[in-house]
Amino acid sequence: MAPEWMTTDDVCEYLQVSRSTVYRWVSEGKLPGYKFGGTRRYKREDVDALAEPIAPAEADEDSGPSG
Repeated sequence: MAPEWMTTDDVCEYLQVSRSTVYRWVSEGKLPGYKFGGTRRYKREDVDALAEPIAPAEADEDSGPSG
């Protein structure tokens, strides 16, 4: 099955983050980006893989012991 490609704006909307956050993730190696001509694209599976570890970590911080 061919990968589903997303633009930077698609990723921003999908994950509710800014363009600078997406570009930072790319520069840090957290999100692979692929250039096609003058545009950058991202595989949806890579975006989903990045989002999965984020959600549980945030949930753990909120439900942890206070003190």
